[in-house]
Amino acid sequence: MKSKSWAKQESPVYHSRNDKKFGITVFGALGKCLKSGMSVMRAKSTNKVDYKVFLRQIKEAVKEQYFNVKPILLYDGHPAHIGKDVVQMMSNFFTPIQIPGYSCEFNCKYSSIRIYFVRVVLPPPPTP
Repeated sequence: MKSKSWAKQESPVYHSRNDKKFGITVFGALGKCLKSGMSVMRAKSTNKVDYKVFLRQIKEAVKEQYFNVKPILLYDGHPAHIGKDVVQMMSNFFTPIQIPGYSCEFNCKYSSIRIYFVRVVLPPPPTP
């Protein structure tokens, strides 16, 4: 399956698009400033409400020595990430930096990390 990428045409980078296969959204953050080195949250879809919950979760996961320093938060241009209220919330907790959507340097690596989290780290979703 073809995916959008910022890779050069002569050296394409292939990555899977797995969101539809799993039917869930996985929010994830990695960093030395986080207590366990990562913070992960599962949601049914990517929306502002769930994203704000995840931002609060990341804020709570930040180590004490970083309370006076705003950690850098990379985010793409998904509509759930760029609402005025969401950007304001990110600015309160973090130093937000918007990256281009489908940027290969981030999304190719993140896609592999997301697959790992879904298959290994996250508990299975509750059955209805």
